[in-house]
This record gives sequence, structure tokens and C-alpha cells, in this order.
Amino acid sequence: MLHTLGETPSNVEEETEDDISTDEEEEKVDTQYLSPSEVDGDEDEDMESTHSEEGYCRPELFGPFDFGSYSSGNEPKSIPYHLYLLVKEAVDIMKPFEGCSIDVTKLTLVEEKIWFFCRYFHCHLPTGWEYDRDTARDVVASYDHTHTHRYDMAGYTPITSFEGPLVDDEFDAETELSRNELICVMSVIHSRKTPAYWEMSPGYALFYCKLCSCFGIDYDCLEVALEVDLLIGILI
Repeated sequence: MLHTLGETPSNVEEETEDDISTDEEEEKVDTQYLSPSEVDGDEDEDMESTHSEEGYCRPELFGPFDFGSYSSGNEPKSIPYHLYLLVKEAVDIMKPFEGCSIDVTKLTLVEEKIWFFCRYFHCHLPTGWEYDRDTARDVVASYDHTHTHRYDMAGYTPITSFEGPLVDDEFDAETELSRNELICVMSVIHSRKTPAYWEMSPGYALFYCKLCSCFGIDYDCLEVALEVDLLIGILI
């Protein structure tokens, strides 16, 4: 059967209002997990609006972290001894050997420890200190060895917990642990008692092992660690 121009065939369903609004509803679903500033450019929306059951966004924390502070005039003058050992290890790897190339993989692993140290022990670094391959050799050459195995904690005040309405929701983007959880793991090492790390959450266990690695501590036998190796204890 032929149809004149503009006539709608009887066997073709017309678009309903529900059909037209489907795409718009899908778009609303896609944006419910965005932060307030990302939805319609509204930057003035109250933070509490992110606490809806369906669209809650956990606020991320970005390091470096200061888990304590020094009083004026007592700031660290040199990097901690165990950080010096890591930088020295990196410098030794970068030394040219006749007929040999630098072990990039090994260097990368050591530098990851250095950056990890600087991120979570930032308050124990001299103001403005940053690791740089180009200056690492000078750092090692100028290190004052009278500081070996000695940490001057005069004027240092540790932070033992954080408070606030979002403190249990905020999390470290690297470890996915809250600041209080980071302190809890540090306190485990300070106790010098090997934990049942197989009962820890994956995030706890990984952070615990990385902390031990920075100080050359056997994560499976914390009791034998030397007291001088427990710089982490000064944070608690």
C-alpha cells in the first residue's frame, strides 16, 4: 500500500515521550559518580552532596605526608641515615663499569624505595630536599657520617591520629589506606612484634612490607631488628 507524503504507516510505532527521554536518563546515570565541580560546572555545591548512597566519592589524599613536625630551629639538617644508604646504593648502581651497562631495572627498584621514603617520611627531610639522579653523587660525597645510626629528635612532635568528619573516608592514593591506617601500620613496626601479616588486608600487608624494605628489616621476623633500624618508631 502506498502512503502519501507526511502520512505515518499504521504498523510503525510513534516515538513516545519515554523513548525520547531514555538517552537523557542514561546521561544522568553516567554523571552521578562525578564530583560536584564536574557536573554542570557547579563548583559551589555543598560537599555533603557527595555522600549519597549511590554517588559517594572518597576524597583522595596526595603526599608527601607529614606525620609530625619539628619546632622552629630544630628542622633536620641532613637526610636520615637509611635514606642516605638508599641514595648511595643508587649511586653505586650508576657507576660506570668497563664493558658493563647500568642495570636499569635494579636502579628503578632502589629509586622506588627512595621516593617511597620521601613520601612517607617527608617531615624528616631537610627543607626543600628532593632526590635527583644528577645530584645523588654529591649527596653521598657530602654526607656527614657523624650522623650514622643517630637521629636527632629534639623538638619533634609526632601526630598519633587525625580527626575530622571525613577522616575515615579519606585515603592515600598510593596505598588506598587512610592516614590513621598508615599510622597503625607504623605502630606495628614500632612494637617490634611480628604481626600476623597474612591476616592483614592487602593494603596493610603491602605497606608493612615496603616500610620494612626501606630499613632493611626482615618483615617476617621483626623481633631481631636493631633499635637503630627502627627510625619508623619516631613517628609514633
